[in-house]
Amino acid sequence: MPPPPNLRQDFVHRQLSRVLDHLKGLGDDRHETPDGDAVPPGTVSAARDAIAASLRHETPPAADYYSRSPVVNLVQSAFDEQSHEDRARLEADEGPVIGIATSILGRLFRRRHDFVDTPARAALEPRSRIVLMSDWGSGRADARHVAGRAKEYLDDGVATHLVHLGDTYYSGTEAEAQRNVLDEWPVDPADAGTVRSWALNGNHDMYSGGHGLFDVTLADPRFALQRVEGGATTSWFVLGNDDWNVVALDTSWRHPELDIRGDQLFVEGDLGHLHGSQAAELLRCARETGKRLLVLSHHQLYSAYDDHRIALGPDRPDTTPLQEELKAVLDEREIDAWFWGHEHDCLAYERGFGGVGAARAVGHGAVPEPVRHTDATPLGGEHPPFVVKPAPYDGASAALRALAWEYRDGRWQDGRLMCKRGFAVLDVDGRDLTVTYVDDDGDAWLTETI
Repeated sequence: MPPPPNLRQDFVHRQLSRVLDHLKGLGDDRHETPDGDAVPPGTVSAARDAIAASLRHETPPAADYYSRSPVVNLVQSAFDEQSHEDRARLEADEGPVIGIATSILGRLFRRRHDFVDTPARAALEPRSRIVLMSDWGSGRADARHVAGRAKEYLDDGVATHLVHLGDTYYSGTEAEAQRNVLDEWPVDPADAGTVRSWALNGNHDMYSGGHGLFDVTLADPRFALQRVEGGATTSWFVLGNDDWNVVALDTSWRHPELDIRGDQLFVEGDLGHLHGSQAAELLRCARETGKRLLVLSHHQLYSAYDDHRIALGPDRPDTTPLQEELKAVLDEREIDAWFWGHEHDCLAYERGFGGVGAARAVGHGAVPEPVRHTDATPLGGEHPPFVVKPAPYDGASAALRALAWEYRDGRWQDGRLMCKRGFAVLDVDGRDLTVTYVDDDGDAWLTETI
């Protein structure tokens, strides 16, 4: 079965081209959205430039079309908001694109939600469970399957925290936050007081200013712990007890339109950045040397596969902004474990690589990805055959060479072998941390002690 129009690059790019043609007919003076909001001068030309750049640079996706271009995601969100009749006309390239164009203009100029420079704080019970889903807020059937399986781990006689590591698709609008996160969240409203719910910021959440995350998701009673004094919702939090500090960071609020590092060009949202006092708070926790340290974030500290997007030359950057912003922390001590999303993979790095005892990517919560077919060797022993160690190639980055294992289990869908989706269950017992990786069939395919 082919994907719906909004997940086909050819359809989305056709609509982008039509929007671009419409915007070319507008001047750069002030305009108004249908809601009566004034669009500042220059917004139209900025939108034209952004759309033209997306049409020029984006390569065909390997699976369904989930772009990291904010303007593309805004088009997809705007298409979703059209009536059934208008969507049918747009699919036939007959419908007017004025509504989509005004939606893009309105959201491009809309002020992003304020960053709250205070973390929420809560106790971590000596024996507790942290369930992690990432890149999950898609509204897909895959996401519902993952949510259903995750729910099985939320009532096991142990204090439980359920965390979304970020990304509500397409652009984190208020409607998408309600439909793709709250309506599908595995914690029932009646259980809000027994299962603690948390949500981090992702780059997709910020494409429409972060209002869906701050004003809808985190305003729900199930996320009541993620607030500061006075009731404001905050996009980062700290859990602690005598043995652990768990610091969950917002790596998405501050995202420059372009990051140029060496001669590599990173488009908006590709790389994580920290804002406010987050680095200082993490350093404070790191200096509590009697405690183990677990970090959660949307963006990766480093990447085997996603370290650069557009190559302008051979000069590959050696570090990410997060590595530079957290240099004082990484110089202070080794971080015991760090789990992140953003990349739609599930993989692990060798112990100690980059200053982290156990670095894990678990961004495989919902977005489809084909099984990677590069050379790799099954780990063997008690590991299932789809847990493999990728073989580095000539010129491979240090991060790729440091991969300890990668998850490559899949199922055939429409003639393609697609990775299964899943989540991670972290069980804390005193100073011990046991991690179980579960797929969307409910199979626990790997357990490790960190």
